[in-house]
Amino acid sequence: MSNGSTRHRTFTLSRGAYVPCVLAAACLVALAMDQLRVRTPLNATTVDGPVKITGVVTAAGRPQAELVVRLMGAGRRFVAETETDSDGRFAVSVGRPGAYKVMVSAGSALPSTSREVSLGVGHNDVVLDLPATEVRVTVVPADGPSPEFVQIVLHGPADETGDSRAGFVTRADGLKGRFVGVGFGEYRMSAFTTDGVPASSMEAAVFAVSSTEPVIDVTLHLVRRQLTVQVVGEDGKAIDYAEITALHRRLERTAGGAFDATWMPAGEGMVVRAAGMLSVCGYAGREGSQSFRLEPLKEARARIKLLDARGMIGGRLIGVRGSDCPVPVVSLDVDWDALDDGSVEMTIRGLPAGEYEYQAGERAPLERVRAPGEVLTYRVPPSCRMCGW
Repeated sequence: MSNGSTRHRTFTLSRGAYVPCVLAAACLVALAMDQLRVRTPLNATTVDGPVKITGVVTAAGRPQAELVVRLMGAGRRFVAETETDSDGRFAVSVGRPGAYKVMVSAGSALPSTSREVSLGVGHNDVVLDLPATEVRVTVVPADGPSPEFVQIVLHGPADETGDSRAGFVTRADGLKGRFVGVGFGEYRMSAFTTDGVPASSMEAAVFAVSSTEPVIDVTLHLVRRQLTVQVVGEDGKAIDYAEITALHRRLERTAGGAFDATWMPAGEGMVVRAAGMLSVCGYAGREGSQSFRLEPLKEARARIKLLDARGMIGGRLIGVRGSDCPVPVVSLDVDWDALDDGSVEMTIRGLPAGEYEYQAGERAPLERVRAPGEVLTYRVPPSCRMCGW
């Protein structure tokens, strides 16, 4: 170790382990699907606990009524939710103090933006002043019966640590919904459904939200197309034990051995991996078939010392050979060593020798690291909790 610290605790993810949240919007897709289940009615304290929260939601200082306020715990675990009144105020209780994420949305189905808060026993005041922005989305289904629900994936500024979220619109709402209070910046939006016959957007909507254009209308058209994915080794032969994960789903194999990516929106990322092979990330094509070639794990390793790490930090590695997009660290051969000085050293093994870029979260700093090479000292942003999972 470069600082002489002693390792005393190790967390390891083996190559065969299945890590569910490997892409930016993966956990949020799971959250969106969870909203299909019945919850305690809104405008009610869902957990009777010793930690009391009262607050107000405003947009550029103006109270926002009838917005859903949801508290999420570690690992994006649902804790409680309520709704703002006509003055933008809300009140809720939780069972224990600690760090929480407060998520705000115009309805249960489309999480818009979030803020991290630290809550203590007793009374807590939370003020959420959001930008006066709105993104209104309409989904046009493919020919045939309209699906019961369509999932929406939105990439763009959300908070200090992440910039992807996912939700859904329903047939009962006319396949329409809106995001509120999103930050200024550039966005990309896509949609898909697995309800009935799979369909997805072939062209992502790309737009910018700004002070001069705070309200944006987006229309997404779903189409039905065929897309299969092959995974082969360096010899060109199919790897029958490979797996592909995208948007919190494992792609299923067809009878011919290829993976069926028919439901995936064109341009969304997928992680391809197999035991003993270097994982790669690639984007879904428009239609037809595409192929990924995996190579065996190499001997080099990258070491990153995480300062001020709060929770388990994953992150992503940019520059992995054969990848078109950043590879989630948790899909690689990685372990974490907790050090006596309070830092955590993360070791990523099996890499080809070369230079990479590491990023703890989607909006965290980007730093260069060599494999093999000196330990990269990386300071994790204060609001980054469970980044990159």
